[in-house]
Amino acid sequence: MKLGDYTRQEIFEALAGKRGRESLKLAKELAERFSVSVGHIYKITHGVRLNGRARRHDAGEKRIELAPEIDLFMEGLTVDADFSADHVLWVTSRHFGLPADFVSITTYNQWLREKHMSRNLLGKDLRPYRSFESPRANHMHHYDTTVAEAFYANDDGSIGHEPGYERYKNKPGNRRPRLVLYSLVDDFSRVIFARFYFSENTLNLLDFVFRAWSEKEDRSFPFFGIPNFLYCDQGAPRRSAKFLHAKEKLGFEIPDTTPSHATEFGPRKHGKVERTFGEGLLGEFMKITRIFRFAEIDEMNQCLYDWLIHTNNKKNRTTNEVRFARWVRSVGAPRSMPSEEMFKLLHYDRDERVVKGNLQIELNGRKYQLPYRKPFINWVGVKIEVYWYPGKDDTISVVYDHHEEEVRAMAPVVDLAMEYKKIAATDREKRLAELKGANYSAVNFPAMYAPEKDLPYLPKRGQEFDDKRISEKSRPDGRPSFTPEVYLDEVEAAFALKKAGFFDGDKAQREADRAWLKALFSGREKIPESELSTAIEALKTKQWEAEG
Repeated sequence: MKLGDYTRQEIFEALAGKRGRESLKLAKELAERFSVSVGHIYKITHGVRLNGRARRHDAGEKRIELAPEIDLFMEGLTVDADFSADHVLWVTSRHFGLPADFVSITTYNQWLREKHMSRNLLGKDLRPYRSFESPRANHMHHYDTTVAEAFYANDDGSIGHEPGYERYKNKPGNRRPRLVLYSLVDDFSRVIFARFYFSENTLNLLDFVFRAWSEKEDRSFPFFGIPNFLYCDQGAPRRSAKFLHAKEKLGFEIPDTTPSHATEFGPRKHGKVERTFGEGLLGEFMKITRIFRFAEIDEMNQCLYDWLIHTNNKKNRTTNEVRFARWVRSVGAPRSMPSEEMFKLLHYDRDERVVKGNLQIELNGRKYQLPYRKPFINWVGVKIEVYWYPGKDDTISVVYDHHEEEVRAMAPVVDLAMEYKKIAATDREKRLAELKGANYSAVNFPAMYAPEKDLPYLPKRGQEFDDKRISEKSRPDGRPSFTPEVYLDEVEAAFALKKAGFFDGDKAQREADRAWLKALFSGREKIPESELSTAIEALKTKQWEAEG
């Protein structure tokens, strides 16, 4: 039944400011009068009734005060050790000798929320920040990489996919090449360029920026050009001599920045490129491989390229513009150069060399001595890749088994005859030798692993209770130690006293027994049965001494 405006106004005025039983009584009367349900009356008067119980006079005030050192100790356990509230209160009560229930879990969690220090909020970056944005396209590009943990290379070159609860094929020890996603984002337009590689090194970085900054033959991907600034982490490829030479020749700057993992909530500084990972780019593209298997990495990159064209032709939620359209509108004349020239500037000469037993290689008439340490000592007899910048072969890069190192030209290490020098032991070898001589005679292992002797005997599942294995230890009142303590209220204690011969005398004696029992409780609701037994024995002993 639909209520009219006048009827609704009458109901509002009747229930305005009412709560509890008074509100319920009026609602029932109005419901019967207007032939509607009580629930309907409650629903339409939700805004005028006083809901819930009355507000406390001290609402919002802290009703439990702790010493500042206790507050600091508890908050430190939450912030520094990530202890749960239950764990924090237990440790604090033990450390400061407080009652186990000195503060409830609910109250402590409420304190943390009021200070914005709950475990949930500690995982969020609540600091204020300032956004920055480039004035035009190609002014700044953001670059970063991430390991595509869901992908791995099969023996036949195809790309496999594993769900998150497995990922055993991508563990470092199985020697399967792991796919790495390289991603570059234009700061102003949010245009994304990305590509998969089998490792993260300088050579792949150079190939990636060459493909990103070169003009594409496919006009459906208009993005190209060298930026004024490249915003990236301080990774090894970015610090390599090859990339620094390319930076000087191509004329772009790399602003100083700290790595994302070096500070708390570091990814915020690289948010525009970090958002291309996860569900933003890699997570969404990853879903394709759940139902489709790529034959090789080139096929996968081609599919990613086509998928990026689709993505960059969609509106960005922040700018409310299509990425490609915003880039074309603001880029002007992209700063670029012929692909052949850029390729020469970005790429080094390459050759292969076999490492000799003395860890030497020869290149362009010069000898290079590899250091006598890992991983170089494992390269004896293997063919490694060698890269160098044309005309500047004082520094070369050696690559083997997805590992890259820069090596400077140095004089070969030659030991004089009769002056043989042993190769210095590694830190690991020194540590192993030190551990072999460790002495553990002072450690009492039998006592360390011995079971606690105060624990009561409990039979194993399926076994009968063995009375012979009951602990002989007993309490002062003679009861076994494994027997739980029994607590009695005043009525139960009176019955126990009646059995012990109390309350059997004349009226004066009964009154004296009641007064003695009341004094024994002294305001407590319950007392231990052992305390009552001890008090009875003491009273009887006192009476016997008086009679004797």
